[in-house]
Amino acid sequence: MIRWPLETYWGEKYPIFSEQDNFAINCLSSILNPSSNSLLFIKEVTGPLIEKLSTIHGSIIITKPEYQSVVKHLSSINGFVFDDDPRYKFAEILEPLCNTVSLRGTFTWNEKYQAYLGKDVSISTDVYIEPNVTIGDNAVIGEHVRIFSGARIGPNVKIGANSVIRENAVIGGWGFGIAQKKGFRSIRIPHIGGVIIGEHVEIGALSTICSGTIDPTMIEDFVKIDDHVHIAHNCVIGEKTIVTACVEVSGSVMIGQNCWIAPNVSIMNGISIGNNAMIGIGSVILKAVSDNATVFGNPARVLHSPQ
Repeated sequence: MIRWPLETYWGEKYPIFSEQDNFAINCLSSILNPSSNSLLFIKEVTGPLIEKLSTIHGSIIITKPEYQSVVKHLSSINGFVFDDDPRYKFAEILEPLCNTVSLRGTFTWNEKYQAYLGKDVSISTDVYIEPNVTIGDNAVIGEHVRIFSGARIGPNVKIGANSVIRENAVIGGWGFGIAQKKGFRSIRIPHIGGVIIGEHVEIGALSTICSGTIDPTMIEDFVKIDDHVHIAHNCVIGEKTIVTACVEVSGSVMIGQNCWIAPNVSIMNGISIGNNAMIGIGSVILKAVSDNATVFGNPARVLHSPQ
């Protein structure tokens, strides 16, 4: 038997390879942080991943058929679904969640804050909230935070003390995670990881920071983000980094500490940028940038790199 959230649409369509037949799936997890009683997918099974999977139990893991013999010994504690495209199968299984109200949350008017709040919202002392703000389920707002008019704080967002969210910013909206498979329709992947914003952070007006798919998008302490900036799902922005106007940061980008990202920069998904890097105006980043490097251009080239 499989319980929440798969009980209503699992069925024989997704046969499970396992020595057990009772799964209480109550969450999603990632290969970086696998957890028990979760649903997750793995594109490539490696030795370190096998070790991680041996520490969890009661989970359903989607992976490729070629790994059946590799994971067979784990079937006594976990279940496996085999598919040539694990990411697409993961999206297919979860697609009904995208159409549920519970994934988006429900909001009620709060007279004290003059804002719409979801369930289980925690707001600390001396928080300043202007009119027409929406704060989603399970959000945590730290001390002395200021949230300006029209901002939308999504579910599972945490904002650290003394941070500022400016007008009409969207923190924790769905990322643009679309699973594609040749010959099949595209499927949106629900994003439930939320966003963690550190202390003394500023998010500019009309900027968007997308929820992580499963693990949170991270904006570390003392980061300053200008207006009209887009930061996609699963990114990490290191502390004291400055991100100026109209920058576009694609999914799963890792930016180090104390970086300067000039206006109109675009960064391709999955790129890593080292500490103290300087990215020149209008640059298009298509490959990794090392610590202390200065890059510029389209595609970006190295102007200075420490010896």
